[in-house]
Amino acid sequence: MIPTKPTHPYLAGHSISCGEGWFHIISVLCEQLENQEKNHGAPTPIVRQVKEKYGTLRFYADNCSEVQDALIDMAEELSGVTCEVCGKPGRRRAQYETETRCDEHVTPPRDIDLLYEQSRS
Repeated sequence: MIPTKPTHPYLAGHSISCGEGWFHIISVLCEQLENQEKNHGAPTPIVRQVKEKYGTLRFYADNCSEVQDALIDMAEELSGVTCEVCGKPGRRRAQYETETRCDEHVTPPRDIDLLYEQSRS
């Protein structure tokens, strides 16, 4: 199943700069933020940016309650153990840039890195 890019109204007008593996996390987060707004009197979040940075999701939003901020923090933490490519369990890895990947989608070493490692042996 190909993940669908999140289309929640909170995200209107914003690009989502991360891999498809995190789309479900973003969708569920938006649903939970809306639940807090509609059922618990929390304010309407104002989403500023959604992207990957240092191998985890960054969901920048203003006008959030403490509970909504905690939900955002939890989604960002969850992204650190979820493959950004496919959504399966993954881990943070530092190759050229920090990324969160499963074993199947880890970025392979480049030839230049292999030459460097060989020269150190």
